[in-house]
Amino acid sequence: MKDPKYLPNCVEIMSIIHDTIKSFYHDAQRDDEFENTATIPLGGDQLTRVTFDSARSLRAGAHSRSDRLEQFSPVIEELFHIEQDLLEKIVNHFFSSKSSREVGTLANYKAVLHRTNVNGQVKSTNGFEPHKDFVHTVARAMVVELMCEKQQIQNKTSDIQMPEHIKVWKTAKKIEWLDRFVEPVVDTIMNTYKAPDMSDVEIRVLYKGGLYMLKIPASSRGKNIDVNINGDKVRIDVPPEARSPVYIGDDVYNYSLSFLRASMDLMLLHYVIKAGDIDRLTVLMKRFIPLFIGLTSFKSKYAIECVNFLAKTEHILSEFESVRVKLGAFVNVSGKPGKNKAADMQQENNIKQVKNVIRSLGASKTDKAMERSSKAAPVIYELISDLESSLGITTNSKRNKKSSVEDLSVLFDKMRQLRPFEVHVNRALPAFSGSSDNVVNNVDKFKLRDFITRHSKRTLNRTACDLNNEEQDFEV
Repeated sequence: MKDPKYLPNCVEIMSIIHDTIKSFYHDAQRDDEFENTATIPLGGDQLTRVTFDSARSLRAGAHSRSDRLEQFSPVIEELFHIEQDLLEKIVNHFFSSKSSREVGTLANYKAVLHRTNVNGQVKSTNGFEPHKDFVHTVARAMVVELMCEKQQIQNKTSDIQMPEHIKVWKTAKKIEWLDRFVEPVVDTIMNTYKAPDMSDVEIRVLYKGGLYMLKIPASSRGKNIDVNINGDKVRIDVPPEARSPVYIGDDVYNYSLSFLRASMDLMLLHYVIKAGDIDRLTVLMKRFIPLFIGLTSFKSKYAIECVNFLAKTEHILSEFESVRVKLGAFVNVSGKPGKNKAADMQQENNIKQVKNVIRSLGASKTDKAMERSSKAAPVIYELISDLESSLGITTNSKRNKKSSVEDLSVLFDKMRQLRPFEVHVNRALPAFSGSSDNVVNNVDKFKLRDFITRHSKRTLNRTACDLNNEEQDFEV
């Protein structure tokens, strides 16, 4: 068993995958297609994507397309690892065990719901599902609370003011009314930060012993430009306009709204994966770039992966290849609509099955035995599952999932007392003092533009080298 963290092992793994797929093409009598035109997307977590790309670089000087492993293109980030890392960043940013006594924080809601399996360790063994369920539950309760605040609903027994004859309305008119009803909530959650128009800037330049006052247009802010001083061309740096988001002096309001906005993007990704919606996936990837940076910093690895994904699927690949790569990120083992899952999540489940089968071989297992059992593991588990299903045997899940309806009811009562979305000036949360109502607001827009440009060019340059190698093959 090879560890893919090391490049020589990674090259060997890719060679094994290459030979296996080549045998499939050979059996189908499509050898020429495999050697000349076939492309096979590969994916994984951030480390896998980097090591696979680097492994192909080690073979860049080989003579043939197969030797250079160019069939494996593109290598992209898979969706489960993006979802997992975003969940981890949200929990790390908004969850602090020291704030369990501060009403309105995630730690306090955890104590109220008795979620003992929520400890901030998202990537630990069996840590993803409990944290995802907890974040989704709190976010759903906050959406209900925000709706109650906007529509002046006081408690569970309050009646919603419905139009008198809504039952006889046509569907289009009902949808129009519903859109107006939920519009205040949607606008509050999804409202993006819009900077006001920038003004012209006046700059003093000391040049050859003289002081000159220059008026620079607002469109040149944050750029290096050439100006003319006494007939000489002088390059100057125009500073960006320093703007800070409007701060409302209510830590509970800012904390709750900031968490809700971040967690809604996480929930949207979850439902986009289930639906297999490739169009909304592209939109979410764009939204995730500033979100990852806002939750961490400009060193965020997964913000880079989102730029890499968009550069490949929206610019480098053809429309057909782009759709093929996006659809390949989903898998539907049941064949039912709305039951898709991330392909790498399914692979993680298969790996767990393989590990259980390998453990059953005992201590004196050989590499050949492990290889055979690894190939048979998914089939063995499917046979066992079908047999248990036919005999009416039910397997108890190790994960104890509480009723979401009961938890939402508890959180609703708690939030109705707190009123997190009703502004109270100077309401404090010591553990999250001075927090913004949107983590994206804190991202420097000029640095973000440079960040996206720099990493997009890096992806394009690497792809250009691969294309040059392919062109050399055809010339020969």
